[in-house]
Amino acid sequence: MSKYILVIDDQKEVSRALQHLLESEGYQVTTALKAEGEAVAAVASRLDLILMDISGDEEEGYRRCRALKQRLPETPIILMTGVTLSEADKRLGYEGGADGFIPRPENFPEIVDYLAERLRFRQTAAPTSAAVGAGVAGYQAICPECGLAVRVSPDAIKAGRAKVVCPQCNYVFGMAAERLIRGTRRAAEAKAGRGQLILVVEDTEFFRTYVSDLLERAGFRVEAVPHGRAALEFLARARPDLVLTDLLLPGIHGFDLCRQIKERTAPRPVPVVMMTGVYKSVQYQVEAQLRYQADDFLVKPFKPEDLVGKILQVLERLSR
Repeated sequence: MSKYILVIDDQKEVSRALQHLLESEGYQVTTALKAEGEAVAAVASRLDLILMDISGDEEEGYRRCRALKQRLPETPIILMTGVTLSEADKRLGYEGGADGFIPRPENFPEIVDYLAERLRFRQTAAPTSAAVGAGVAGYQAICPECGLAVRVSPDAIKAGRAKVVCPQCNYVFGMAAERLIRGTRRAAEAKAGRGQLILVVEDTEFFRTYVSDLLERAGFRVEAVPHGRAALEFLARARPDLVLTDLLLPGIHGFDLCRQIKERTAPRPVPVVMMTGVYKSVQYQVEAQLRYQADDFLVKPFKPEDLVGKILQVLERLSR
């Protein structure tokens, strides 16, 4: 069954371009102006995702987002904006019910991978209130203020959202059920993501933003760059706790970048986790670790909890 996406944007040419692109990928798409979005969502028989532009009116956009989330608590809402948002602005968006942020697209095809990953995550990893309440699996939320992994009580999950109070900093925040982390983590792992710096090297803007948001919500500090040369320039002035790099990069290939990172940060080389949607065979994974000294390997597409878990495992292993 095809997925149903609502695109809310006042620039009709952008809406039409997104509609044609997404429909070519097999999605069903409805477009609406910002003032019409709530009314269109109210009569829609089914929505799998809402993509809404908030450029130029972020505060009003958060209000619209909150109204949509109250009406459709289990539907992911992705906000587009043409400006770089501060952490405080993003926090307002998340509190209003947003499930993610992406830059307003300049290269439209890049948006397909991002939305496909969001929809796949919703289908395969979204917990239900009943499952949490029955204790089938534990769930946690990462506090956006201090990075602590907070256990979520079944009583806190209502209408597809959890209200969470952080016991460490007393920060109160809301989170959609599908964004809760499946399973529980040991205390050492829960602390591992607090403030550690991850350098993300990814040339696709939307995927770079998506991964950065995931890691920031897990409590990491993130520096994101589009290619290997920028990564090496960053290493010349700062030392990250871990580098997460794609392999197909412009200029320096991810394999060569890993080798240079190891050489430049010796004798205590910075750990490197590779990610790829192309080099999927075991042969490449073995070569990455034996020849280029990669610390681990992720094949795209991956689940958000797998990404965070892999990074935590590498950091914990190297800290022993």
